[in-house]
Amino acid sequence: MKDRVAIALALLPILSSSATEPAGALRREFYEAFRTGQVRIIELTKEVSGREHPEDVEPCGRWHLTELGVRTFFLRAEPITGPEWHHGYDQFGCDYTGTLVARGRTYKFTINVGASAFVYTGAGAGADAWIYGCKHCKRLFPREFWYDYGNADAG
Repeated sequence: MKDRVAIALALLPILSSSATEPAGALRREFYEAFRTGQVRIIELTKEVSGREHPEDVEPCGRWHLTELGVRTFFLRAEPITGPEWHHGYDQFGCDYTGTLVARGRTYKFTINVGASAFVYTGAGAGADAWIYGCKHCKRLFPREFWYDYGNADAG
């Protein structure tokens, strides 16, 4: 967990600068592809790295995110900044990573069981990272990981 936090803190200046820019055409295209069903998920893999927290391992093992769950997440999620992600979403060593194609463009993504996600629009030094948070995705995550966000009906 400490390693993940250190990495996240190191990335905050980069992530906050790209995430605070106004939504551009590519980001709108990404959302529209989900809204209109023009997304093909070509890879989806669970990764458990938080074994140093035994209380998280069992609930993480029960978490099953399907392709429909990925689609639901991105339809309900909102773009957030690096500071919003850092201060507003818990991070756990339990993620689904994958690759999807939206309107002919390939994207990599990571969805954390803490209800946040990163979408990568390229590879290498030129890659841009978008951050999403979903406060209306309660049903997609095990209750042990869900923070209520002040909305008992978040679903």
